[in-house]
Parts: sequence; C-alpha cells; structure tokens
Amino acid sequence: MSGRISVSDEELQNIINSLDEAAATYTTNLNKITGVIDQTTSGSIKGVVADDLKAKFEAKRDTFLKLKSTIEEAQSYLQKEKAGFNKTVEDTIANMG
Repeated sequence: MSGRISVSDEELQNIINSLDEAAATYTTNLNKITGVIDQTTSGSIKGVVADDLKAKFEAKRDTFLKLKSTIEEAQSYLQKEKAGFNKTVEDTIANMG
C-alpha cells in the first residue's frame, strides 16, 4: 500500500468536512482582509503609508491565491477518493450477491 492513506469512510468524511470548513473560513477571511485593505487604503489612510500597505498586501496576493488553489485541489482529491471508496464498496456488495 505504498503511497496510499487508509481511512474508514467515516474518517474520510470527517476529513472532507474539516477541509471544507477550513476552506470556507480561509476564503471568508481572505475576502474580508482584502476588503479592509482596499477600503482603508482608498479612504482612511492616504499617501505613502497607504501606498506601502497596499503594495505589501498586493505582493503577497499571489501567495494567498496559491494557498486557496492548493486547498481547492485537496478538496477535489478527497472527493475523488471518497467517490472511489464508495464505488469499491458498491462493487463489493454487487459481487457478493
């Protein structure tokens, strides 16, 4: 079983649920901080400080989006594993009868 992780259906579903929750939280927080930075630098803070804050945030945006993409890839992978697991169970039951 090299390269494979063995978990029960229930454990896999718990992992999927936890990842989905973490992904939703990450997306919400990323959207929130993006809004705060945009609102702050276009309103409350002006000049060099605002430009510097905005530039620092924008410099990290690609990293934030790559992390979001990695989370989405993990979600997709787990859903495929879950589907494969369910198919194996269905095939096993069908072959028993």
